[in-house]
Amino acid sequence: MASRSSSSSSVLSRLSTPARSDRQRSSSGSPARPSSRNGPRYTLGPIRAVLQDARSPYDVVPLANTSRTFRFAVYCMTFAFNLLESQKGRSALITVDQFLESIRNDPPNVIVSTRVSGEGKTQRLNWNAYLGGDPYEAKSGVIFRLNKTIIDNAVYAADNNHREDFERFCFLMGLAAAHELVHTFVGYLTGNSDTDTPPRVIFPNIAPTAPLPVTDGEVGRFWEGKLLGFLVQAWEDPRNPLGDRQAGEMLGYLYDQQSKHYALGQGWMRAWAFLDFSVQPVRSAAPVHVSRGRKTMQETERRKHFFNKNDIPDSVDKTAFVERINDFPAHRLPLTVVRDIVSMAAHPSRIRA
Repeated sequence: MASRSSSSSSVLSRLSTPARSDRQRSSSGSPARPSSRNGPRYTLGPIRAVLQDARSPYDVVPLANTSRTFRFAVYCMTFAFNLLESQKGRSALITVDQFLESIRNDPPNVIVSTRVSGEGKTQRLNWNAYLGGDPYEAKSGVIFRLNKTIIDNAVYAADNNHREDFERFCFLMGLAAAHELVHTFVGYLTGNSDTDTPPRVIFPNIAPTAPLPVTDGEVGRFWEGKLLGFLVQAWEDPRNPLGDRQAGEMLGYLYDQQSKHYALGQGWMRAWAFLDFSVQPVRSAAPVHVSRGRKTMQETERRKHFFNKNDIPDSVDKTAFVERINDFPAHRLPLTVVRDIVSMAAHPSRIRA
């Protein structure tokens, strides 16, 4: 995608310089080994989550803070903040200290939506970064959405104690939330919705002669590829008893001409679901065969059935939509509640308040 502004090169330069790591110590009781020597952080500013699944994309309703959907959304955001703040996350995304502290204290609204075909989607909005110097407010700076069907499937897996599937859901959607926060970071840097990410801010192992993928923006994939060394995609496992409600088999892939896929170990994904990001990502040494007729989870009938293409047009001013959401109550969750929510990765029954 061609760049329309010189600030794109600034974004790229800020994604390429190491940054310091600065983590706060948390109290004991985390569900697994800490993600850094100081452990996970459970601090989270007032968070608002709404549901977008009605016929009109403008119809949204607030989620109760005791609902399983709300709690899973909070898990995803807590995973995302801890991953981005970990030493590994900071080495892949820099100039983040002020940004991360800002959005942790005032996170974006989470829209659990049927208007998302993948795991998540972020639309950047204009904010007065250059002219007025207003502090960045993610609740007004982006429309941040997570896929409702996947979250419904995660809740189903938790309710039926499908532990390995639920761990993979936690990993997949936590990683997706972090990926989407990287797009939020671009909005924080550029101050507007118009500046594209640079055309070669992509997974770095792409063959030099290969055509660029057609996407809306590649900074999230660039970050994910730099973080892991590959990109993650969920594929349907025909042997899984959950059918199209499953999390899927996670495969890593490279942006090369052969589209090679690699098996990923459950162990490190489980550790990451428990917010232990010190465990290194592991993939198979040799690529695995993906049969011609095999589907990604995005291509399964359930995902396609519940995907609603009737979305707010890109050309429409979304100020009133965002302001309406911001009129809903936001929830300031005690550390003990966030810690309990995070522990659901190890204890799926804790998805219930």
